Amino acid sequence: MSSEITYATQKKNHAFAPVKGTNTTLDIVFFRQGTFVVVPKSANQKKLIEKVQSIISGTAVQAQGPYWDISATTMAIHKAIASTHKTTISTIHIPTPEVEPGTVLIQVHYASMVAFDTYITDLGLGVAEYPVVLGLNASGFIKAAGEGVTHLRGGDRATAFSIYSGGRKDASQGKGAMQEYILLPAYLCAKIPDALPLVAAATIPDNFITSFYTLFDLLGLSFPFSAFISETSAAAAENDTETPILVYGAGTTTGQYTLQLLRLAGYTNVVATASPAHHAVLLLALGAKHVFDYRSPALTQDILSAAPNGIQIAVDAVSASATLARIAPVLSAQDPSKVAVLLPIKTGDSVANGAAGMAWEVADPSSLGFPPSAELINVRTFAYTKNTLLRDVLMPKLLPALLSATPALIEPNRVRLLDSTVGTLEERALQLGSSFSGTTKSAERKSWLRVGPSSLCAPNESPSNPAQVSECKGNVP
Repeated sequence: MSSEITYATQKKNHAFAPVKGTNTTLDIVFFRQGTFVVVPKSANQKKLIEKVQSIISGTAVQAQGPYWDISATTMAIHKAIASTHKTTISTIHIPTPEVEPGTVLIQVHYASMVAFDTYITDLGLGVAEYPVVLGLNASGFIKAAGEGVTHLRGGDRATAFSIYSGGRKDASQGKGAMQEYILLPAYLCAKIPDALPLVAAATIPDNFITSFYTLFDLLGLSFPFSAFISETSAAAAENDTETPILVYGAGTTTGQYTLQLLRLAGYTNVVATASPAHHAVLLLALGAKHVFDYRSPALTQDILSAAPNGIQIAVDAVSASATLARIAPVLSAQDPSKVAVLLPIKTGDSVANGAAGMAWEVADPSSLGFPPSAELINVRTFAYTKNTLLRDVLMPKLLPALLSATPALIEPNRVRLLDSTVGTLEERALQLGSSFSGTTKSAERKSWLRVGPSSLCAPNESPSNPAQVSECKGNVP
């Protein structure tokens, strides 16, 4: 389901009224700072569309009814892909923001949709008000850098992480990666080398940050910052690098980054679960010492053969009630253990069952078979900025250093290219979103969907090329 949306200005909250000269009702959605979205209830009426479009061209449209008035707006606007109601994805026009101190304005070439976006569109998960601009990751060119920004400047190639916070209230504030321009705090953005295609760069931020925050903050493992940048490490426990670490769902996008970061940190005894037929060679190359089939009835015995004393540190990159139950019997019975789970927790055994229910915690881990000494750690990636070291170092300094090394020390996920020429932007976005429905989200590949009318940026990238949108199949940060 979709509908074309355009901008107008008005004064009061959500209301319904007819536009003068038509008999069609418009749904007026309130935005702060006087910016509103107009949703035609009968989008096939040419006369109505012309009237709505006249707002964008600067011609005032007078409205009947006591609730609201529409007036002309001449502000700069651009396209975005948003969830405008539950189960509805639409193209909207939103104001193009101006750069502020400590921020950067990015002209987006690629933006990624992850499974979390489908929880917004299908379930209304975490939505405070509509519309909600979708997307967590963006890549493109820095259009402008605000006062105080030192690691980025106009014209730089960059990738960025658009945190989902506060339900993404007020789409006019530029939140959400799936738009032509995005304004973000500079600490959420990283400069990328010329050799890295923008299409690949859009797959990195959420997976990189989720993995790093999980391992080296919440689980307390040590990371050698000084080996890559001139920063001192945050206080962390000194773990034996031979300690067996379980990555359940290592074939997922975040699972692959978890393996790579453990390898960079020197951890050598990493036990991975995945589909060996599809992922074994790749996961061994990324840093796994063992790869076991998650579907095997002997999975518990397989893992314990590699970790005879049990697992003390585990990451569940699938994060479902059934996967946690499979991890429980391999946890150490003698020593305390920690299991990190990426929220929200899905029912069943994969994110394909997400519509059946979501949970933000497990009230009683023992109900899943966890031993009393086991600690279940809930990972809320968007809270990583509370750690000021990670906020100021991960994207501004560490990620650029890892990507610019020769060879690069972080490998983006594999990709597949969606058809970039068929259908409108909105139709392609709907196709992109529907690709998450009814399938298991263990894919290691990411896909791209073009926003603009021209060909894809790569390999001839330039700031004048149109914005583009990508799909990121994987788990939820």
